[in-house]
Amino acid sequence: MEKQFSVSKFLAYLSGKDVEPTEDFKAVVNAIGELAQTGRFDVEEELSALKRRIRRARLARLYRYSAVAAVVCVVAGLSFFLLRHTHRQAAYEPAPQIVAQAAATPSDEVELLVYGKGKMVLPDSGKATVEAGNELHVEEGKEAYLSFKKDTASIVEEAAEVEYHVLRIPRTKNYRLELADGSRVYLNSETELVFPNRFEGGERRVVLKSGEAFFEVARNPEMPFRVEVEGAELQVLGTSFNVNSYTEQVATTLVEGSLKVKSPTAEQLLKPGEQAVSEAGKIEVSEVDVLLYTAWKDGLFVFRRLDLESILKTMQRWYDFNYIFKDESLKKRIFTGVIDKNKDKEVAFQAICKAIGVTITENDHYVIIE
Repeated sequence: MEKQFSVSKFLAYLSGKDVEPTEDFKAVVNAIGELAQTGRFDVEEELSALKRRIRRARLARLYRYSAVAAVVCVVAGLSFFLLRHTHRQAAYEPAPQIVAQAAATPSDEVELLVYGKGKMVLPDSGKATVEAGNELHVEEGKEAYLSFKKDTASIVEEAAEVEYHVLRIPRTKNYRLELADGSRVYLNSETELVFPNRFEGGERRVVLKSGEAFFEVARNPEMPFRVEVEGAELQVLGTSFNVNSYTEQVATTLVEGSLKVKSPTAEQLLKPGEQAVSEAGKIEVSEVDVLLYTAWKDGLFVFRRLDLESILKTMQRWYDFNYIFKDESLKKRIFTGVIDKNKDKEVAFQAICKAIGVTITENDHYVIIE
């Protein structure tokens, strides 16, 4: 009997697990690698395009089809493998493992996209509002934020149609948004949020497409607030909470109020100080120190007994760098501390080096840990 191709073992092989590569595995990877080198197939671009299609489908409630999720896993695995393989051939002989490669960012500016009507670049300071005709108006001020609150000139007349916007936050920046109902949303680096210019009907609904956001929801029992996020939905009356969706595990941390987390197969009601982690339809709840998950919006990194690899993944989004471990064992070094995000990354690296006994040097856009 002919031996079947194992998708699960193939994905494990791509992710770096100790799986013996078969000739089939090598043939698939080599074929895609050769195709990518021709310039006719851009792995990263194809992955991004596929994700965009899935996100559009999610808004139409089509994201529940598991076949799409399987395709994403395969393409993402191949993308990661090819990136890692390419960089290993390029520099640092003998080449150390490249653990993280900065994703291509379409813009280093905060952007507001209006469906079907183009985009606007938002300022680094001052209060920005969107007036009738989608004209951007900016009032001088120190803090940069975007307001759609009803008592400002930012909201178009009630008679106008509801329009959906996408707020995109690049690396190295945070941003604040005031929704039409007065709710506030703090958006972390590499985050996208979809929201309407005003709410109507019996609910207030937004979509966290990617990244991390902290919500302070204006109380309105007659109009529940809902957040759609990968594989789950959050139902709120009036509360403050943080949602982290940088990975496939979506972590929702409740600061105050009450919050229901729902997936297609489960639901949990959170109390303040609890965190729900949802993945693949499952929801697990635990008690946490909320400061560890919300300090970012106040300009701080707060780490408590966290491994160095996880710390660098977090800092990478803010400081925008790639990193390389020359010694695999250094990934698990543990650090505890508070770092001011407004300080240069060199200051942060010095604190980490002194505390856990590593050396961090910079080479062009790479940070090398040894």
